[in-house]
Amino acid sequence: MTRPERNLIAIGVITWLIVSGPTMLWQVERYGAAWQTIAIAAALAAFLLFFLLRCRRDCNRTYEIILLVLQAAAAVVATRLQVNGFAEVLLVVVAGQLGKYPFRVAIAVCVAMAVILGLVRQVPNGPTIFAALAYFALLPFANQTGDAQYREKGGPATTA
Repeated sequence: MTRPERNLIAIGVITWLIVSGPTMLWQVERYGAAWQTIAIAAALAAFLLFFLLRCRRDCNRTYEIILLVLQAAAAVVATRLQVNGFAEVLLVVVAGQLGKYPFRVAIAVCVAMAVILGLVRQVPNGPTIFAALAYFALLPFANQTGDAQYREKGGPATTA
């Protein structure tokens, strides 16, 4: 495993901890062990599992794409269950893993994730569209960071 791959895994796990810790503390503090709390915990755990499975050396392209979709779905579910939280930050981790894909594909996926985020993040009297736009700005940035790491380990540039 190369250093950029180890860095991506470390950054992903640290980001997951930063998101999951406060999200679960807030949820348990307010609602205890309600069904929603358990569902959020399951979605966050699923995200981490799918992320770590995707990071395995023997993960082929098909499984990698499936696991990226499952990661995004888990982040969206956690976001929908706690719309005033910040589980949507996990979508930035997904975008960072898109660096080895063609830029047009990665941007299309980032747009799709931002649109889905805007649809599920229905905060009463809240800035739903602005939050989706803010995350859309972060997603391509994360993608380009992932692209730089991919090129550092010897892959071709995907920004064309």
